[in-house]
Amino acid sequence: VPPKTPNLRQSACTPLWYVVYKHQPSAMCVIHTHSMHAMLATLLDPTEKCEVLRVTHLEMLKGVGNHSYDSMLEIPIIDNRPSEDLLAEQLEKA
Repeated sequence: VPPKTPNLRQSACTPLWYVVYKHQPSAMCVIHTHSMHAMLATLLDPTEKCEVLRVTHLEMLKGVGNHSYDSMLEIPIIDNRPSEDLLAEQLEKA
């Protein structure tokens, strides 16, 4: 069945979401951000050798799976590429 909106197309990030759901079929959402704060958080490691960003003691952790305020959440850091379709291989490894 063709889409109701004729010019509707998939996001360039769609291959990334397929990787997420392949490895986490119970995932209910994907949090994708380009916020300045998220970008700056990735710069906390000037060596750029960290593979994850660890966060804890945040109220919002209660809304992420089975986490709580004092849980440790590890968020994979995926190096940026010129286009989103080039990120799927890195995400697959994360």
